[in-house]
Amino acid sequence: MENQSRISDLLQSALDDLLEEDFKRFKDKLSHSDFKGKGTIPRGRLEKADRIDTKNNLIAFYGGDAAVDVTIEILAKINVRGSAANLKKYREKGEQAQEQTLDRYCGGSQRGSSPGSTALNLGGGGFPAAIRVGEDLHPNGKPLELSAKGEHFVNQHRADLIQRVCMVDSIIDMLYGTVLDEEQYQSIRAEKTNPDKMRKLYEFMPSWNWYCKEQLYQALKAKNKFLIEELESK
Repeated sequence: MENQSRISDLLQSALDDLLEEDFKRFKDKLSHSDFKGKGTIPRGRLEKADRIDTKNNLIAFYGGDAAVDVTIEILAKINVRGSAANLKKYREKGEQAQEQTLDRYCGGSQRGSSPGSTALNLGGGGFPAAIRVGEDLHPNGKPLELSAKGEHFVNQHRADLIQRVCMVDSIIDMLYGTVLDEEQYQSIRAEKTNPDKMRKLYEFMPSWNWYCKEQLYQALKAKNKFLIEELESK
């Protein structure tokens, strides 16, 4: 799976290149796109969305890799084939660079047999055995959102995130349909304050896999950029 940060940049660049009329057509087509049976992003979430909102909706609803696929497909459908071809080309270049990065840190000999993933033997440090191709890496080979104890960022900084995150409603909007179901979404919305909403969100986390935590991490970065940067620097 591609690096989420790089996917975000690729999608943002593709959407920024669209003329205003083409961007309107893109959102209209997106609201009717049932990509691989995953359903459609609700029209209400796209109607007033700007390019950044649309990019975040794509990543939150479809997941990083599929968001690029669906963007390429829709660009082609609205006859902006040059942008579709460019996005595909830049993605392929990025995949090659990611493979080279992984070879540099892992020597290529510890790769898993599954396409698009890599099995890493990170010793007894407690880090996950499988890390995505193209993940942002420290020189010691750990993904950036892992703490020294192998915790995900959202676990490591639980207390700070509960107390300090704002715009929680916008965050759970990004998680709705991919991480949160309707009942979970509404139960969080029903809480009165941002800290209470975050506590309710964390109640659902024990059942989450790594991908779900990644989606929360990306939503937090989108809506609370400076807080996340501060916590990451600790």
